[in-house]
Amino acid sequence: MNPEFQRNLWQEWTRPRLTSAFAALGAILVLAWLANGRLPGAITANAALGCIAIFTVAWGAHLCGRSLIDELRSRTWDQQRMSALSPWRMLWGKLLGAPAVAWACGGVAAGVYLLSVAPGSEALWMLLALTAGAVACHAGALIGGLMLAQRGQPAGMSVSLRLAATLGLYAVGSALFKSVEGVQHWYGFDFPSLAFSACVLAALASWLVFGSYRLMCDELKVRTRPWALGGFIGFVAVFYAGWLYGPNTTPLAWVTQICTLGLCGALLAAYVCAMAFGTDPLMPRRLLGYAARGLWRRVAEEAPLWTVAAAYALPLAVLAGVLGGGQLAMEKTVVHLTGGGALALLLYATRDLAVLFGIACRAPRRGVETSQLIYLALAYWLLPSIASLAGGETLSLLLRPDPERALSAVAVLCAHALLALWWARQMWGQRLGEQDAQN
Repeated sequence: MNPEFQRNLWQEWTRPRLTSAFAALGAILVLAWLANGRLPGAITANAALGCIAIFTVAWGAHLCGRSLIDELRSRTWDQQRMSALSPWRMLWGKLLGAPAVAWACGGVAAGVYLLSVAPGSEALWMLLALTAGAVACHAGALIGGLMLAQRGQPAGMSVSLRLAATLGLYAVGSALFKSVEGVQHWYGFDFPSLAFSACVLAALASWLVFGSYRLMCDELKVRTRPWALGGFIGFVAVFYAGWLYGPNTTPLAWVTQICTLGLCGALLAAYVCAMAFGTDPLMPRRLLGYAARGLWRRVAEEAPLWTVAAAYALPLAVLAGVLGGGQLAMEKTVVHLTGGGALALLLYATRDLAVLFGIACRAPRRGVETSQLIYLALAYWLLPSIASLAGGETLSLLLRPDPERALSAVAVLCAHALLALWWARQMWGQRLGEQDAQN
């Protein structure tokens, strides 16, 4: 048996926890059974689904994330890292062992649900969707713990990661479960909404498990190449393009749409990774040293994720610009992003990522992310809004150029990006000087 799985079972599968968990679960299900006239029916079925969501999804994610955080607080995680376990065995030992009691409660609730509904595929699709959602939440919680381990416990959990996770959960939940009994139109085909949601959640859970595996590899110092992030960006772009696919869509238009969506996904990933992961100001020196010696594989293995995402965004921006750009659907508004608009988005990201790196070089360790969020609020909301309300529309456009005015936006953003790169270079040089003086 996997030692990590066995260790988590010993810690979690205890009599007090089992007694309290199954007592609470039994009380809820018995109350629903009594309310339903002492017969299984709609009330007991809904109560069973609610118990799966509460015990398996929410509580299980808490247990999974806490399993690693407790090791960080008790200072035993370093001993775990030095063990002979592979990243994959370490990962599934935590994913299955830590929330074992939650999975047991979910199994009992799933049995009650199947006894309370009519036999059919709808019930199985519902259970598959909840199971995939639980796995996705567990893997996401473990990703948060692994990122906390990389940032260092005193730094605390990243605010940007929490915000991105919240927005992601809201977007996925609202998109998939808006019409459970309806149909989903995707790539010209109609799919039952419940089955479609279950399959999408299963794919998302697979990606999150794989992402937690790659982070576990980083923690255990197993070198990996940065193709996984590109695969996820491509998956999201191809998946999202299915809702924009029409009967008159040509292969060229589809490729253009994929490039545009991939560009937006890569830039969003670059922002999240730049703020969520701890930035090492000495990283460029190491990468430049590897590049000077021709060790390009080491460059790819040690490059931070935000630079990897930015590297994927560059060819996608070029392709989207050459092909003319695609559509971006936001709620009920559809925006057509031109080639110049794609270049403007890339310049926006170049400016912001340079500023974020410069802030990471100079700000105190525990104040980096706060300073970065304040910068984004000033650059995209406060300063342009103040200029606009004061009657300076031209000044507002200079502070926040409109990508729809492609030519002027690119010209202004080129100046922004060059100034930001110069400032980041100055901040980096000062940090290196201080580091060399200490050594």
